[in-house]
Amino acid sequence: MVTCSKCGRENSDTAQFCTACHNTLLFKCPNCWNQQRHAGTCEKCGADMALAWKVQAATAMAAAVKEEGTNVESSGQNVMSNVRMAEMAVLSPTSFLTWLGLRYAWRWFSKLLARE
Repeated sequence: MVTCSKCGRENSDTAQFCTACHNTLLFKCPNCWNQQRHAGTCEKCGADMALAWKVQAATAMAAAVKEEGTNVESSGQNVMSNVRMAEMAVLSPTSFLTWLGLRYAWRWFSKLLARE
């Protein structure tokens, strides 16, 4: 049995999340996919798991923005500014997501006004 560090509930040995509070009980390393019961440093490859997950998320976000930028390239928008903003996501993902949301909202609103 595995005891949840957040609420103290006993869970089965195969549980990935606590059945009471949904706290993570089984952590996977993004580099080697080793499964372990604690976060922090991977027991197998020694990677800092939190940092590695952040890098993977920022890389995926940058790829999505770059792809979106190439789709919009014909409309005259600067693709490199999109890539630079994606690179900033590593430093400040919250502000980047806010910028991205406002950008899409503005684009949608502009298209709506252009129809009328």
